Amino acid sequence: MALTPYKKIDDGDLAKALILAGSARRSIDRNDFPVVIREMEAQLSITPAHIRGVDDADVGTLIVKQQTAQASDVTVPAVSVFAPLDNATGVATTVSPGVTFNEQIVFGSGTFSLFLTTGNVLVHAWSIPANIGSGLGQAYITGGNKVNLRPPAVLAAATQHYITWTAGAVRDLAGNNAAAQASTTVWSFTTA
Repeated sequence: MALTPYKKIDDGDLAKALILAGSARRSIDRNDFPVVIREMEAQLSITPAHIRGVDDADVGTLIVKQQTAQASDVTVPAVSVFAPLDNATGVATTVSPGVTFNEQIVFGSGTFSLFLTTGNVLVHAWSIPANIGSGLGQAYITGGNKVNLRPPAVLAAATQHYITWTAGAVRDLAGNNAAAQASTTVWSFTTA
């Protein structure tokens, strides 16, 4: 990995530089170089070969690059497609509904829920991460951005259903949680 400087930091700036240490921030000085280097190795996935000949300015560059990288993706994943489409009719009772997001995602922690529209009756809840897998009653990701929900049984015929999920049930690769979808009308469909 080539480290391209964003800004050189000199001795005066070095005392003011901040590094991320867990969730707390602290000031560093010349005595912290080994700690800074280990922190940058861990957070930027660099090896000692990348940091041979490190001087004061290089440590400052590593710090600025690491902080810039962390702040770069703050956009939450958004839905791009529902399958079946919202308000679809004639949907097979064996359907495995899927929701595609606009970026790569991973499972977080939360719940996807399938309801009968009449009476808001819960048909099935996929608790994430407990129900991750490709079997009946489980959820899985395909293509890096589509969540697939396999109901545990065939759905009721000629019945309207809707699907919701909690915030954080999925997140993008930067850790941004997808927003909750709690509406009864955003993603609904009727079986054949």
